[in-house]
Amino acid sequence: MKLSLTYGFFIALATSLLSLGFFFTGYHDDASKLQTAQNVGLVLGIVIAVVCLLMGMREKRELTPAKDNWGYSSALGTGVMIGLFAAIFSTIYTYCYFNFINPNMSELIYQMEVLKMEAKGMTD
Repeated sequence: MKLSLTYGFFIALATSLLSLGFFFTGYHDDASKLQTAQNVGLVLGIVIAVVCLLMGMREKRELTPAKDNWGYSSALGTGVMIGLFAAIFSTIYTYCYFNFINPNMSELIYQMEVLKMEAKGMTD
């Protein structure tokens, strides 16, 4: 349980730092730049999650005694628990980000979606 909590926290921390990096570099200030930040953030977020899940599962496998079975269900359970804790910590960060750090983010996301719809030829 401690291992899952630790790696879940690492995932949330790394993705939060990535998000704050985009915020401080100005990618969360303009709707046109936000799409680029979302695309890059998606790719890097997946890489962060996969690497942390892999490291967490390898460490759990190494800590499992040789006489115990380490199979698909053990790996799945470890991955689910790491993902659950990552989701909980990320939810807390997202709440703080949208309410305290960048309260205009929801309006910026709305503007970005309007720009995408207008680019497709849709009207208001």
